[in-house]
Amino acid sequence: MHLLNAWHKLSHRIVDTGYWSDPNNSNIFSVQGERTLPAWYSGVMIWSAGLGLIILMNFELKRNRLTAMFWGLLALTFFYLSADEALGLHEKLNAPARQMLGN
Repeated sequence: MHLLNAWHKLSHRIVDTGYWSDPNNSNIFSVQGERTLPAWYSGVMIWSAGLGLIILMNFELKRNRLTAMFWGLLALTFFYLSADEALGLHEKLNAPARQMLGN
């Protein structure tokens, strides 16, 4: 992802018209933003970990239901984290949190 970001920045300097100079496309490869290709990729990786935890939960259901419940809870946490990474859900909480804290 860092290489794509570097390629994008270099291309923007070389080719100053068209797709690369469009402000809407300027940060699609940025590793520091939300709703970018790297954030989506990260979200997919975290979602895959959640899927693996669901599989572990199903194996554990046959042996110990309490342990399976913990695997399931961990899987739900990973699914939330993946949605947060890909969609930037925590960014929507910034304004209400600031109001609540008086900042």
